[in-house]
Amino acid sequence: MALCYMLNFHRIAARRLEEYIISTLWMNSHCYQKCTNHKNERDALCHNKDAALRKKHARRCMNDGYACQIQCWSSQPDFNHEVSLLGHDALKNYNLSLDLIHDLSYERFKKHGNVDLGLPMQNFLTSLLKGIEAPSEIRLPVCQSPRNTMGDFDDVNIHNHLSNHKHFPCHCGDWRSNETAEFQAAIGMGANSSYMKQQNTKVIDTFPLICPEVSLSPQ
Repeated sequence: MALCYMLNFHRIAARRLEEYIISTLWMNSHCYQKCTNHKNERDALCHNKDAALRKKHARRCMNDGYACQIQCWSSQPDFNHEVSLLGHDALKNYNLSLDLIHDLSYERFKKHGNVDLGLPMQNFLTSLLKGIEAPSEIRLPVCQSPRNTMGDFDDVNIHNHLSNHKHFPCHCGDWRSNETAEFQAAIGMGANSSYMKQQNTKVIDTFPLICPEVSLSPQ
């Protein structure tokens, strides 16, 4: 009995550690799930019968009327834009899929928001105490707003300054953008993060140039 318990605990610990490392890598690489319930964006995505296209661009229609997309924000000196999720082509090696990551991230966000994402090691240790019944710790920070727009990825021409794949989620939450600060902190781009303290064009390229283009008026 004791041996079975130890073997089971070892398996759980190995899986939770794997999930902790993957989720932390994504957060530190500015990866996220963005969702919108704007009618035009949602209908264009969810009424499209091309499932292959939705899979290619990591999109999913949720059951509550939101449409979501998973991606990362590039980390170049300049000309930053959205790219495919880091390691997306290796997910099957860890018994993961984009759809599963969509569901786990969205469910976690609905219950807890992005508040606890700044404590990945604490979450990892807490999940071990919960045992095998604990839900997966795999998840991405989530930005939910009717202002969010979906866009195709441009992983090939990553240095193309003419790329229009600049759909960074500048505003999260309601018309006051009340969830934006927590989201930006969760993806390593908060006000006190090392990212924001860099004196280079990478920061200027994202916030002053891209975010002011997004309307602040209520939808």
